[in-house]
Amino acid sequence: MVAGLAIGGLISSAIGGDDNEGPASSDETSSSATPTSSPKTSAPPKTFASEGCIAISGDLLESIGLGMEGATTGKAAGFVASDYQDIKFVAVEFVLDGGGGDQVAVFATNDSDLGDSKLDGLIIAADGFAREFSSWGNAIDTDFSIADAGAKESEDCLYLPGAALAEPVAAEAGFDEAAFLTTAGEEYGVYDETYDDGSTLTVMGMTRAICDGEVSVMKSNLGGKWEKSFNKFAIESFCPSKLN
Repeated sequence: MVAGLAIGGLISSAIGGDDNEGPASSDETSSSATPTSSPKTSAPPKTFASEGCIAISGDLLESIGLGMEGATTGKAAGFVASDYQDIKFVAVEFVLDGGGGDQVAVFATNDSDLGDSKLDGLIIAADGFAREFSSWGNAIDTDFSIADAGAKESEDCLYLPGAALAEPVAAEAGFDEAAFLTTAGEEYGVYDETYDDGSTLTVMGMTRAICDGEVSVMKSNLGGKWEKSFNKFAIESFCPSKLN
């Protein structure tokens, strides 16, 4: 470019042009292209739902808590144990009645749905805190640990935005719980029941579990006993729309 500019100057002089009237500079004819970078987008924040956390029912938390004598339970959350078939981990925050800070114990369960009131699985201690501070036993042929996929994740779920217990099945309009419990006991002999392992099935827990179930299956299983069964009474009282 230096040689080109010199030649251009000589030609200008030869034809009598003004020395200051050379070719327009590139600054005058074009704007320099300034590279622009794409705006950086931050990853969306992690939430209870986005991380695959599972909300557990108050009934399941209560059952786990019954095996943690001397401790008060708080938050709870579940996560799928991907290394095992049909197993989920449940992390439970607890405080010992004698004081101290919050601790977390992790349990394993094969309960089919952690969010409903139909408690149909085993509860097994999966980490050191669960074994030390609960009476829930160990698996006979499986050695669960906090290192298993899903165990630590269930603990992390406790502190993510949106963490909460599953919403219980709500009664439909017009439900009178006090009258329902009286009738359940007096006419059907159904009361809260505590089992040998310390777990408790409440009448309301049983009712929600019934309303979580399939009416056609109940009718088939109960046969001629359906019409006078507690199942039918529970559905008619708590979730009558299931009969429509």
